[in-house]
Amino acid sequence: MAICKGDRVSVNLAPFIGSPLPSQQWIPCEVLDVDGVHVRVASLPPYRRVELWVVSNWIQRTEKPVPAATA
Repeated sequence: MAICKGDRVSVNLAPFIGSPLPSQQWIPCEVLDVDGVHVRVASLPPYRRVELWVVSNWIQRTEKPVPAATA
């Protein structure tokens, strides 16, 4: 799965809360940067914007694109 800057993906809640165990919850995010297996993401509304680097195994593609936030 190739992840590129600008992609809309779902990221497991675990790295957002510092948990080593996967959660059943997923956060819609935009990919900001990719460096090998590390991906910098930013959470999308309705969640508060949080940017963090995650390992790509915490990411899953959504079957339909996550809608972009409207201003």
